[in-house]
Amino acid sequence: MSEADVKANDLKLSFENLCESAKVEIDAYEAAENELVVIEQELRSPEMEKTHYEGIMNNKVLPDIKEAETRYKELEHNRKCVNPKHNTLSQEPVNRAKFRSPSALNLFQSLVRFLSSKCDAA
Repeated sequence: MSEADVKANDLKLSFENLCESAKVEIDAYEAAENELVVIEQELRSPEMEKTHYEGIMNNKVLPDIKEAETRYKELEHNRKCVNPKHNTLSQEPVNRAKFRSPSALNLFQSLVRFLSSKCDAA
């Protein structure tokens, strides 16, 4: 074999080694890319679930909670505020005989007026 043939053979082998090395690197890059795609899909799934459940919370659950809170506040106000218009004590005529003294009657009437003013102010 001539020197040119040996050199050509060496270059051919070097080129084949280079191609094999490049193929190994390309395969490694493809494997890393596939791994990244899997990771991205795994990350998107919880994000989509989070968005879905946030939508449910905002559209269905929170309005119900706010409505329940409003109703609770109304009931709490009604419980605390004895409105004389709805109170059976103010609807019935005051039986003076139930009170042992005029001062007790006056105290009762003052209490009814006081509660009435508190309810009207609220």
